[in-house]
Amino acid sequence: MGYYRYRSRDVAGGLHISKMDGDPRKGWSGMIITLSDLLAGIRERKAALGIIDTPECTDAMRNSGSRRTARKRAMLARIEERSRDAGVV
Repeated sequence: MGYYRYRSRDVAGGLHISKMDGDPRKGWSGMIITLSDLLAGIRERKAALGIIDTPECTDAMRNSGSRRTARKRAMLARIEERSRDAGVV
């Protein structure tokens, strides 16, 4: 890879990232995290926090919507109506 020089390091949560040193084609020097590393870090953090992925736990963590503003409720109603009209739902 002629354009890239990678510096690797570990960050919080056990994620392993690579920082790209100057891509001369794009002028971008951001972090690259592979999807597998990201998902592994998420699984580790969930296990450390005691979060279990079951449908019951997922439903318990969802936003109930009880504190939504009238404006947000109206927007969601319009979205649902439009998706029904389009045959999406």
